[in-house]
Amino acid sequence: MSTADSIPASTVPVRGASSVRINLSRDDYALRTGLVVVISLLAILVVLPLYSLLSKSLEDMDGNFVGLQNFQEYFQTPALLTSITNSLSVAFFSAIIVLVLAFIYAYALTRTKMPFRLFFRGV
Repeated sequence: MSTADSIPASTVPVRGASSVRINLSRDDYALRTGLVVVISLLAILVVLPLYSLLSKSLEDMDGNFVGLQNFQEYFQTPALLTSITNSLSVAFFSAIIVLVLAFIYAYALTRTKMPFRLFFRGV
């Protein structure tokens, strides 16, 4: 039995038939308009500044194109290792402090009868 035999005659597409137009409601138009607005805002507020930032990083102070030379000079500076070490140590100690405070907070919410406990659980 072929697949053409198993499909009812009413669902088989007819040649020359016009395409079916889908009627969109006002909600659909509003949703699509909102989506276009959000995508446009993302393009304006994210993509354009990133493009500007990256294009300026490939130029010298006079605006001449120098390629990756700026990055090469930056990665050769001796202070870079110090700044990376400082950033990682601050991030590590901040994470430890937040982890300890979060554990104390969670323990207080689950094991004690502190006032406003249900409020803090919701928060």
